[in-house]
Amino acid sequence: PGAAVRGIVVTRDGKPVPDARITAETGRMMRDGGAAARSDDKGGFALTSLPSGAIKLSAAAKGYASAAPTVVELGVGEQLEGVRIVVDRAYSISGRVVRAGKTDQGIAGILVGCFSMQGSFGISDDPTEDTGEFAIHGLKPASYLLFAVGEGSVPDIGKAAEYSGEDSEMCLQ
Repeated sequence: PGAAVRGIVVTRDGKPVPDARITAETGRMMRDGGAAARSDDKGGFALTSLPSGAIKLSAAAKGYASAAPTVVELGVGEQLEGVRIVVDRAYSISGRVVRAGKTDQGIAGILVGCFSMQGSFGISDDPTEDTGEFAIHGLKPASYLLFAVGEGSVPDIGKAAEYSGEDSEMCLQ
């Protein structure tokens, strides 16, 4: 039987963070893509079917992200309650994926991600819809390279984005 973790995502000053994406990773789960959940409107979350061992929990939401993972130790089938994942202020990259030369024609079904040479990375929570809009939350100030992949589209890697200001969002088109 798999283990489960239930808890809450909160800011440093204890305010709940709704709609945060929570990820759980271990050395084994990294090969399988890990486990993920979303916090509810009160910051609560539940992750189930987890393996035993050390689990690294991280959270990201619009304007917030874990500075470091929260590590929990789980036994086989253990049910752990009351875990708090603390998040700090973070940044977002948002924009649109459009057909080359046609900035008014968004492309649906594209997953957008970014990475920096300092080791930071992020990926959009969902593929783009018909408008082509995307958002990547929970980023540290850095220089990022963006990539976009989707079925039936040529992958695009290398669009540069740099942000180190105080706003919580930057938009690219």
